Amino acid sequence: RLASMLERLVTFHGDPSSVRNAALEVCQIVQHDAHIAEHATLRYSVVLPLGIWDGERGEPRNAGLPLMHHLDAAHCPKRELLSYLQGVAPRELLERRHLIGSTNNMIKGNSRPGLLEAVEETWQLRGGVGPIRAQGLPGPTWAA
Repeated sequence: RLASMLERLVTFHGDPSSVRNAALEVCQIVQHDAHIAEHATLRYSVVLPLGIWDGERGEPRNAGLPLMHHLDAAHCPKRELLSYLQGVAPRELLERRHLIGSTNNMIKGNSRPGLLEAVEETWQLRGGVGPIRAQGLPGPTWAA
C-alpha cells in the first residue's frame, strides 16, 4: 500500500486453479464495496479468447471425432449439428456463437444457417481435409 496514493497493488502467484480462486475472491470483496465505483480505474490491454477463464484449455471436448464438411452438415438436423459442434468445435467458437447451455434453448436460439456456418468455421479452424458425402449419400451420425 502506498500511503500517499491510497492505492493497493495485488499480485497472485501459484498454480492456475489457486490463482483463479484467489482472483474471484478479491473480485467479490471489491464488488461489495459501495464506494468502489468512485475510486476504481481499471485498464486491461491484454486480449484473451472468450472462455479462457472457464477451464484449463480451449480445446474441443472430443477432438478425436472426425470433422464434418459443411456440405455434409446440410443434411443433418439441428440437434445433431449442435451435438457435433459441442464435441469438436474449439471452446472459443462455442462461446462466441452462444452454443453452450441448455440444448433446447440453443436449438431454438440458433438458426440452421448459423449452425452450418459454425460447422464450416470449425472445419477451417481445425484444418479439415478429406472427402465429403454431399453427393446424395446420407451424412454420418455424430455422437459427441
